[in-house]
Amino acid sequence: MAKWLLLLIMLLPRPCRAGPAPIILVQPFNVTVLNLDVASFTVVASSGTTMTYQWYKDGNPIPGATAAIYTILSVTAADQGRYYVKVTNAYGSKQSSWATLTVLSAPAITAQPVSQIATQGQTASFSVNAIANPSPSYQWLFNGAALHGGGARNSTLNFSSVDWTNSGTYSVVVSNVYGSVTSAPATLTVVGNLPVSLTTVATPVLGSSGFTFQFSVQPGFTYVIMASSDLVNWTPIATNTASAGTVLFTDPVASNFPYRFYRIGLQ
Repeated sequence: MAKWLLLLIMLLPRPCRAGPAPIILVQPFNVTVLNLDVASFTVVASSGTTMTYQWYKDGNPIPGATAAIYTILSVTAADQGRYYVKVTNAYGSKQSSWATLTVLSAPAITAQPVSQIATQGQTASFSVNAIANPSPSYQWLFNGAALHGGGARNSTLNFSSVDWTNSGTYSVVVSNVYGSVTSAPATLTVVGNLPVSLTTVATPVLGSSGFTFQFSVQPGFTYVIMASSDLVNWTPIATNTASAGTVLFTDPVASNFPYRFYRIGLQ
């Protein structure tokens, strides 16, 4: 009987040799720019095949950021954060190191101080909200003059117990090394018994010695009498500390003016 030898030859596919995944040669680096300037991140990578890129901000993919260079033409505070890029080819992907974008900016006020009315002895406060990088400093102003102490260098100015001396206009200068901005003015009106008031005990009289009028001041307070002929330009004409509750004052030069107006304030 004839014998046959059955030879089964199995042809197996030869294993494919994998290509190299991307190699990042130059990592993106940290960038610091001024607000509204241009910022760019760059990666340099190598592989034997075509590569694709996808940039991420704070771990989230950035739509359209698919090139080796990612550029922001006009940065704002919203662009500040941490970035990286993922480089991919047919054989794998490689993530770059993280790079930080820091946006430097002059202060911008996002919430202005608000005018308010308070009764003597009550608390009161003014606040301002601002954004800036680096963080801003604050200087509160009262009627245009810098305040000192009591939170005058904070974003919030507090009064634990207001009195008439706190009545006036407040604003705040917010500044850092890149600029400054002054808030809109806000008015504090303190209601209650004021230490100065006009009185009708004596009718104002223009006599040979001058114009005489009377007003009330709480003892111990220093008052200033100012005069004007146009209600615009005021000149101090007397400063005294009240020793009694009623002050009788005479302006000896009142008759030299066609009009003469007076106002009384406290130091």
